[in-house]
Amino acid sequence: MPFERNFYRINIEFSALLSLHADNSTAVKVACYILIGVGAFSMLMGFIGCLGAIYEIRCLLGLVSDSMDVQMRVEDLLWKQKSFHQFKVCKQQQINTFFC
Repeated sequence: MPFERNFYRINIEFSALLSLHADNSTAVKVACYILIGVGAFSMLMGFIGCLGAIYEIRCLLGLVSDSMDVQMRVEDLLWKQKSFHQFKVCKQQQINTFFC
């Protein structure tokens, strides 16, 4: 049952995330609004892409392609920033363990 174990691990991380921001509920609300906005934008782009494909409108297809390209680049930058921060924290912990 590896699926249940992975879900349990993700669930623990999510509960830790919520407990981290429990005292600052505005940050959680803002994060939720951002995720809702990104989801609505993706849904709108999917609808426009379907219209462009049905009616063969190249302008709409180009708009969808460009907007998804921008969205993927932003997600990539956020992922790299998160990974770099985790690497920096891990490296600092290794240095502290070595010298202490």
